[in-house]
Amino acid sequence: MTTRIKTANEMIPDYASHPGKLLAEELEAQDISQRELARKMRRPYPAINEVIRGRKRMTAATALDLERMLGIKAYLWLNMQAHYDLVTEYNARKERTAGLSLAPAPVVGAATAAAGAAAVR
Repeated sequence: MTTRIKTANEMIPDYASHPGKLLAEELEAQDISQRELARKMRRPYPAINEVIRGRKRMTAATALDLERMLGIKAYLWLNMQAHYDLVTEYNARKERTAGLSLAPAPVVGAATAAAGAAAVR
């Protein structure tokens, strides 16, 4: 009886939330508008809006500013972004390779190796 060990890729979920979704929920919970947050962070409103809409990545600078403004640790924002990036890339690769049949590498036996060695002489 053999036991199959799961690879790391088999443990990656199919879905992850962009950190902008958490940011939108937190702003709503604290009754802060996107414009107000942008003004307090001294950032352009479109930059904040693009993060919230998931069109822009959460940067370290933005994460540090959000930690200061909202009290949510910067490393949590960045971990969410890293997880989102990983799941997004994993799913994109899964889609690109769907339907592709990867042939196993040929097995080189002793007879084949001997024939190859004889040909080199």
